[in-house]
Amino acid sequence: MQPILILVCLFLLCLSSLAGNAQAQGVQAPSATEPLGFLERFALSEQRSESLGELIPNTPEYFFFQVLDAQNEERVAQARSLLAEWIA
Repeated sequence: MQPILILVCLFLLCLSSLAGNAQAQGVQAPSATEPLGFLERFALSEQRSESLGELIPNTPEYFFFQVLDAQNEERVAQARSLLAEWIA
């Protein structure tokens, strides 16, 4: 299985678990009139690298989305470098 598919599957699994927790706690889903969150802006953006500037450096979310973007843009060396930095 390709690494990008593994990352996407793990990401979707985390999202579904968070959505389940939110529903169990009675949290309402955002309405169509609310502004888009980071995930929506990242997923729907033509220039995803611009959305990455919103993330706090050296956080798990920062590394996850940086690696995901590098993999999507076929920058394998950069993705490996970021993974090594993340793990360290």
